[in-house]
Amino acid sequence: MQSFFQIGIAVQNIEQAMEELAVALGVEWIGPDVREFESSNVRIAFARTGPPYLELLEGSPGSIWDAPEGPFIHHLGYWSDDLKADAARLEAGGVHLELDLGFARYHRGTSSGVRIELIDAAYEPAFLARWGLPSA
Repeated sequence: MQSFFQIGIAVQNIEQAMEELAVALGVEWIGPDVREFESSNVRIAFARTGPPYLELLEGSPGSIWDAPEGPFIHHLGYWSDDLKADAARLEAGGVHLELDLGFARYHRGTSSGVRIELIDAAYEPAFLARWGLPSA
C-alpha cells in the first residue's frame, strides 16, 4: 500500500457538511458529484487541499455510504500498486473484504471497525483529473 491519502466521512446532508467545514476549517470543495455504485447513488464532495484529502459522502438509504444515525468516519483511503497483495495483507490482519468495486475495495476490521479503501493506483491520474487535483 502507498501512503494514506484521504479520509471519507459519511454525512446526512452534504451541502450542510460542506458549508460547515468551509467556514470552520477554510476547506474549499469540489462537487458534489453523483456516482452510482452497486445500484446505489452516492453524492461525493472532495476537498481541494491535501493530501490527505477530505471526502464527504452522502449515500442513498441502505447503502454502505448511508449515515442514518448521523455523520461518521467512513474510511481511510490508500492507493494500491497491487490490490491483490494489499487485500491479502489486510485479510491476514483481520480486515476483511466488505465491497469490491473493481477499481477499489472496501475492507473492514472486525476488532477496530476501521474501514480501509484500497484504490488501484492505475486509476490515480484519472481520479485526480476528475476532481481537478494536482498530480503527486
